[in-house]
Amino acid sequence: MGADLGADVSAGLATAPPDSPRRPRGRPRKTWEQRDDGNRRQELIRSAARLFRARGLSATSTRDIAAAVGMQSGSPFYHFKSKNALLCEVMEQGMHSAIARQAATLQALRAAEPQAALAALIRTHFDILLGADSDFIPVCAPGAAASAGRAELVGAVVRRRKRRFA
Repeated sequence: MGADLGADVSAGLATAPPDSPRRPRGRPRKTWEQRDDGNRRQELIRSAARLFRARGLSATSTRDIAAAVGMQSGSPFYHFKSKNALLCEVMEQGMHSAIARQAATLQALRAAEPQAALAALIRTHFDILLGADSDFIPVCAPGAAASAGRAELVGAVVRRRKRRFA
């Protein structure tokens, strides 16, 4: 009886279709929308922005960024492929924030005189550039795109932005 059971099991395995799809191993990859569910991606972005502003891109390592949020040195690579990918995200989020703030200012000034509206937009613009939440700006400061690598980063951010909003 035991021998028959073994023969039935091995016969069942041998008859399985050879082209049946196999389930990928490991945990399924998250979509872009799911990536910040319960993790520290936003904290990494904020810390990276502060460090890039304070020290500069070249002087800031991923180890520094990880230490600033209390992670192991390799942990940021779970969220970002490279330091440049993290930089692109810092810049993109900064641009989204700047656009949203200018749009809110415009919305609030619909009935205002043109000169008052322009003055308010200029104030908002300087607050974006110099205010407390402006850590993404120095990355884009004059001369920041002077090297070919940084120019490519700026181009990558622009292309990603166009794809998202197209």
